[in-house]
Amino acid sequence: MKILCVSATKIEVAPLIKKIKKLLNPLDHNCIYQFRDLEIQFLITGIGSVNTTYFLTRELTRQIFDLIINIGIAGSFNKSIEIGSVVEVREETFADLGVFDEKGFKTLFDSGFLEKNVFPFIDGKLINQKNDSFTDLFPGLKKVSGVTVISPSGNLERVKI
Repeated sequence: MKILCVSATKIEVAPLIKKIKKLLNPLDHNCIYQFRDLEIQFLITGIGSVNTTYFLTRELTRQIFDLIINIGIAGSFNKSIEIGSVVEVREETFADLGVFDEKGFKTLFDSGFLEKNVFPFIDGKLINQKNDSFTDLFPGLKKVSGVTVISPSGNLERVKI
């Protein structure tokens, strides 16, 4: 099985990398490792959705993977999800992709710039439509909804927007 692990920074995957055997290091941000009979490639993209999109798209035009896993620190609004938890994101929303007008913030969907049900979106979200959920392979893995933001904030008033 060929697995691609995508992460913004090396720090986020360092504990995992310490436990497996390095095979090849063609580039500092793109290394191949082996764990048992698995070939695991780590792609370090840099912080942000633009960097991730660029490097991931570039890699997917070069090779095919059986499984792609995004590994990162992230955050959670749900206090029951502890730091370090592994979850399966079943749907993703882009929370700060939009415009500000005199009335405040509007998503690109609410402002009419994008239609909510035009590929790849369903009701303005990216939906994992794979029938056999990742949780089928790993029973007990919590299914969650994700929110991508381009400008993370620790300011509670900003988070409410």
